Order: sequence, then C-alpha cells, then structure tokens
Amino acid sequence: MSRKLLLGLAVMVAASLAACTASGKSPAKTPSSESPAPSPNATALRPPTDPQVLIVELGKQAPQLPSKAPCPVKGGKWRYNGGPEPGEGPGIHVNINHVVETNLDGDAVPEIVAHLSCIESGFGHPFDEFVTAFERDASGAFTALDAVMLVQPESVVAVAARPSGGVVLTFTHDRTGPGYDDSDLRTQKREFVWEAGAFRQVTGGTSIPLLPRADLAMTKVTHTRTPGNGDNCSFTFTVTMSNKGPVMSGPVLIAFWTETTAYTGVNQDAHPPMAVGQTADIQAKVDLPCSTAKATVFSFTGGADPKFDNNSKSVSLSG
Repeated sequence: MSRKLLLGLAVMVAASLAACTASGKSPAKTPSSESPAPSPNATALRPPTDPQVLIVELGKQAPQLPSKAPCPVKGGKWRYNGGPEPGEGPGIHVNINHVVETNLDGDAVPEIVAHLSCIESGFGHPFDEFVTAFERDASGAFTALDAVMLVQPESVVAVAARPSGGVVLTFTHDRTGPGYDDSDLRTQKREFVWEAGAFRQVTGGTSIPLLPRADLAMTKVTHTRTPGNGDNCSFTFTVTMSNKGPVMSGPVLIAFWTETTAYTGVNQDAHPPMAVGQTADIQAKVDLPCSTAKATVFSFTGGADPKFDNNSKSVSLSG
C-alpha cells in the first residue's frame, strides 16, 4: 500500500479523532554561514504584489514546473484560491499553498517563491510538498527557475520575504503523516538565500523534536461474513492491537480499503486509549459487496503513531 493512499486515509479519519494527528524529521543538513548581503538594488523599486493576486495569476498561467518537481503535471490542473477544486479531471494537480515576492539574485527585479504541493485526483489531499521559484518578464509571464526544495516529512505553514534577500520559511510537523498531534504542534523558522541556482539555508534549525508517541501494532485480523441486502454482505472484523509503548495511545480507529470496489470506510466507534503493554481485540463492522476478494485493514490513533509499517494488514475475504 502506497504512502499516498495511507495519507489520504489518514486525512479522512482525522475528523473522527478529536485529539489526534503528527510528523517527522527534516533532512539533517547543517546550515552553513550566511552569504554576503545582496547589492543595494535587492529591494524592488515598486511595492510588492499582493500574495493573493500572485496566487491567482500563477494558477491561471499554470507554468511548466522544474524537471525536479515531484509532480510535473502533464495534463493536470493547477488549483488556486477560488479556482478548480482538486479531483476535477484526471491525474495529478498542483495546489498553490503560499507565494511571496522577494529578491533572490540581488538585482532590481524581484522573483516569486512558491510553496506548492501535488494533489492526487480523487483524494483531494496534498502530498509531496515543495518550494520553488519563478521569474516574471515585463508582460507578467512566469518562468520557473530550475530549483526544487522538497519539504516533507515536515510541512510549511508560512512563507515570507527575507529583508536582505531570500526567503523565510516557517516549518511545522507534517499534518498528514504519522505522529501528528495538535497538542505538540510546534513551528520553526528557517532562512534561505539563493546561491548557485539553488536554495541554501543560512539560519534556523534542521529538525523539530517530537514528544514520545505510542507505537501501536496490528498483530492479527480475523473476520466473519453474513448475507446482507442484495449483493452486499456484512463483514465483522476482529483486529488485535497491542501498544508497544513508550506512552499511552490515543483512541483507536479501524479503517478499510478495497481496491476492487474502490471502497473506503471507517469504523466510527473508537476504541479507548491503550496503555503501554496492553493488547486488545477491536471489533469493526462494514458492509461490502459479497464478491469483494480482499481488503486492507488500517489502524489510526489520536495519540499519534510514529510508525505506519505495522498498522495495516491485507485480508483475504473470499470463501
């Protein structure tokens, strides 16, 4: 099961968990010393363009992204505030999260730094966040600079111009990944300059520490089936979960996904938080077409689970 599908399911179940959600680490790269300040022409000679105007202009033009971008968007759409919603049309779309006008190269003409993310049609959920830059010519046309800074496993929540040239990015924990928790939402500002055709970090940290999280493991899944209405059957799953520690978990939800029927469902009755070392059999019911051959069962916890690789099992439903 791909991480993109796991993230899509995580977003769907997040609304059912009042106190849950989590994150990761940014690449461990030690910032080097700050580059020399740009020339006195670094500040544009005109007031900066309003970010919302830039978002609409960028979305309408939908310029070609750099070759290193995680979603080149061949045949896809761009999405901007007030623009097309994700899922309208096939393929991968681009979501414009933040933009800012700033000077990167020290001349009198500002560039545009954009925080973008890919959106897979059907889920409407962003993945593969990245930051890139654009130049604008006299006619206002955008051309991407050939540089991409990947953001995940963290997330960017704000983009601002750096007074002496460059950009200031505010990072937080990835809101869609394992381990996210509102109670531990912390941010960190990092400053970047433009050097040799790429972003280079000059100030700020390289990671955002997390509080300890409970590691829940799915150890066993059994099921029974009974005839239902028409072509549907009622399936009752018994999912054995254990808390490997080091802290108590949050409420536990069980979700399902079937490829053949394109069905995704969530058991709305959350199991109470699990203590360290506790094992519990959680029952979850779902109606599926009787012809469904296989389902994938997932577990989610509001206390945030730092590992996803032991939170799911594929189950044969035939017979």
